Amino acid sequence: MCCTSWKSIIIKGIDEKDKNRWNALLEEFEINMRHAANELNFQVEDNCNEGLALKSFLVKHLSIDDTRTFGICFGIKTRKKSEVFSSILIQKRHVINFLGIKLFPVYDILCAKDFNPNERTGEIFSRSNPRFLLPEQLRRAVFKFYKYRLDSIKTGKQKQNFQIEEAAIKDGIFLYQCNNCLTVYNEQIGEIENNITPGTAFKDLPDDYCCTLCDGEKDNFTKIDQSVLQLL
Repeated sequence: MCCTSWKSIIIKGIDEKDKNRWNALLEEFEINMRHAANELNFQVEDNCNEGLALKSFLVKHLSIDDTRTFGICFGIKTRKKSEVFSSILIQKRHVINFLGIKLFPVYDILCAKDFNPNERTGEIFSRSNPRFLLPEQLRRAVFKFYKYRLDSIKTGKQKQNFQIEEAAIKDGIFLYQCNNCLTVYNEQIGEIENNITPGTAFKDLPDDYCCTLCDGEKDNFTKIDQSVLQLL
């Protein structure tokens, strides 16, 4: 273990087979790894200055509190008919909205089913939050996300995926990475949430397959060695 000049530590010599266990440990104690890259975690509506301003406001507070957000996709929705895919959604509405008169803006925080950003249905985590309360409520929603992940690991829900990942590391495999957002498709893991079973080769995916995060087309993926990515 080494200390750095940036108030952080580096842990060297971790075996590939132990990386998932380290990640679970970091999640349990809400410790950041390589910093959270919060700027990249948010999905905002197109041409929405209000959404961008709210994003900057929330990112600032997440950074101040050093809140771990690894693995979370946040969404900000300020328009009634827009659609934003996310694990945790911040949705704006008005307490009074009658005959075009909109007064007293508040925000609801919703969580997607199993925190899967591809799921459109979700539960309401917190309702009617004024803007100044959003950072704290969002922080609590993040804690719920990690509690869910930790409980899933303890109950064995993710055990199969971990075993598949460890076997893949041992054998040496290739991943397919989206050139737009760097999301990866792992043939050994598949995408169970999209009914793509483990072991499905990338070439066997349908022609209309797209990136789960940015909707990039199948042709926009590049084959890459997993060892190059140094995934955790």
